Amino acid sequence: MNQTDYINMVGMLNSATFCKKIHWEEQDGEFSTKIGGCLIELVPSYDFQVNVSSYSLRLYNEDGELFETFCYSEDVDNEDYQRLNGLYITIRDVNYKITESEKIILDNLKKLIETDNSMPF
Repeated sequence: MNQTDYINMVGMLNSATFCKKIHWEEQDGEFSTKIGGCLIELVPSYDFQVNVSSYSLRLYNEDGELFETFCYSEDVDNEDYQRLNGLYITIRDVNYKITESEKIILDNLKKLIETDNSMPF
């Protein structure tokens, strides 16, 4: 896969995830999904010795055989790392309803404060 196809693929995975067109399964912080019978895994890792985060995007064929791995770390391949980090954040946000829950919490806190004028802020 050339760099342009890779960039397009990650962008489409991000968009499809955000629009809830695909669902990612989570196990131990790793996410996986299937597109057309082909498994895709997004695996984060952190090296405590050098204080560096990285992501691996693994592509499998329909027979379950790994045929491509893209691995990028924040200290070497920052742009590609950020691409996969953005996908990871989108997956977590959609799976765990993070943005939606934050909005609910903030809206309800505002309502609580508006109804109680004795609060010091």
